[in-house]
Amino acid sequence: MDIVRGRGALDYALVAVAVAVTLALAGALIAAQEPVRRYKPMITVDHPAMAAVVPGGDAVARLVGRLARGEATWPRGPDGHGYLPSVLAALDVPIESQMLVFSKTSVQAAHISPSRPRAIYFNDDV
Repeated sequence: MDIVRGRGALDYALVAVAVAVTLALAGALIAAQEPVRRYKPMITVDHPAMAAVVPGGDAVARLVGRLARGEATWPRGPDGHGYLPSVLAALDVPIESQMLVFSKTSVQAAHISPSRPRAIYFNDDV
């Protein structure tokens, strides 16, 4: 009964705290000794899927180069769609390829929803 009341209870509480701190420190030391996992690519750089990673290897990089040389322009459309029709035409992406997407777990979830999805346009190169 003396342990529950008086000085014995304080000793018991101190021992419990000391054990908890020791276990926490031991867990932290064990976690710190685990090896760091490094990213290991699943495919090699010479894989055909990596061709777009090479500078100038993708359609957008080629278009940027054509714009820089003055070989392409992006006229603004008079219909209120801005530059989108011009960009899609320059990339040879059909406007009919539009797909509307959203995700509840998106980083932009505050901005997109089923009633406000994002539009994606695509072809085999873009």
